[in-house]
Amino acid sequence: LFELQREDSLGHTATELRGEPAARSAAAEREMLLDPHIIRYEQSRELPNGHTIQYQVTKAPVLGPDGKVLNIVCTFNEITELKQAQSRLSTQLRLTQALLDAAPIPISIKDRELRFTHVNPAFEQLLERPRASVLGVTSRSSRGAASDYGESLERAILERPHVEQYESDRDLPSGKRIRMVITKGPVLDDAGEVTSIITTYTNITDLKRAQEQLADQLRLMRIIVDAAPMPISIKDEQLRFSIINGAYEKLLDRKSTRLNSSHVSESRMPSSA
Repeated sequence: LFELQREDSLGHTATELRGEPAARSAAAEREMLLDPHIIRYEQSRELPNGHTIQYQVTKAPVLGPDGKVLNIVCTFNEITELKQAQSRLSTQLRLTQALLDAAPIPISIKDRELRFTHVNPAFEQLLERPRASVLGVTSRSSRGAASDYGESLERAILERPHVEQYESDRDLPSGKRIRMVITKGPVLDDAGEVTSIITTYTNITDLKRAQEQLADQLRLMRIIVDAAPMPISIKDEQLRFSIINGAYEKLLDRKSTRLNSSHVSESRMPSSA
């Protein structure tokens, strides 16, 4: 591990072999002689070949019949690759959070236990839920039975990876009610197993309100058109009849079901129709 020859080490102290870098280790060992106990710590060392390794050290005393320390047993466990993997993971987590924070759409990520692991500022703003109150908990624990449908879809995704999308109304802490399109999908590992579930939330409250207002206006227009005593027809941009009233039907002896969505040429009506 340390690229040392046994004969070069035996009979020497760590301080004699390595100088100042071993001072901390030597101080800890002297404390163990006075107060026997086990110590553990992590350390890095530059090897003769120029490489730097990281390792975990465990030191335990061997006691004699009188309770005094006879020897100190040291074990060394190299953790270089583990530390490198942890560093890469930490970097990846920071990158993931940075991407989420920059995304304009609300996003959340849950683990296999359906606990929130990530949410972005857009999520906090739309759903009025601070990140600190969400991370590490499930929707069920924070929203109760209102989250049952969404969690049932998430469990289905864990069993068979696929994407789910649905509309949902949500009552916010401020008292507002919004309508959202919620999309849930799996994040897979190299083996194709679901590691987490990502969810996006699209606020369609204004769109739904506009659609409802448009539908109301269309119903009102049909009532007005039907009540008019004179024949009336309305055509779309493809010159297809979209609305005719009762007076028009009576005048030309044509039923609306035969004319609606029909082209002018298809209806075989006079050019003045």
